[in-house]
Amino acid sequence: MHDTDMGPGHPDADECQPYYSQYIKLVPDGHIVATLERQIGESASYLAAFTPEQTLWREAPGEWNIVFQARPLGDVVSEYAAVRAAFVALLRGLDAAAWERRAPAEWTLRSVRAVAYTMAGHERHHLADIRRQQGR
Repeated sequence: MHDTDMGPGHPDADECQPYYSQYIKLVPDGHIVATLERQIGESASYLAAFTPEQTLWREAPGEWNIVFQARPLGDVVSEYAAVRAAFVALLRGLDAAAWERRAPAEWTLRSVRAVAYTMAGHERHHLADIRRQQGR
């Protein structure tokens, strides 16, 4: 993959249910695999600076926190990095036809592109939330 390679492109509106477009639209132009891979280091570096108290903070009772169920942040970040790296490896192996395959219309995410872009956008959404909540 070359830095100038734009990849499979953003998914079309019919590749997912409308709800997911809020995440997909957060993903910048560029190859989605490079974006997902870059997020691993960016997110891990950002979260590494949090204290245990900050990771447990909730905006309101019952709302999510950074680590969920009081797990150590290092464990959460390591797990995230491993899972994301495996997903990136899977995507790197796809040919152009695989990126274009579609699932049945009743599925919420109907293409590989929709899954990949939703993952990247969902992470951007939550990191923006964390930055807002933590004032960083």
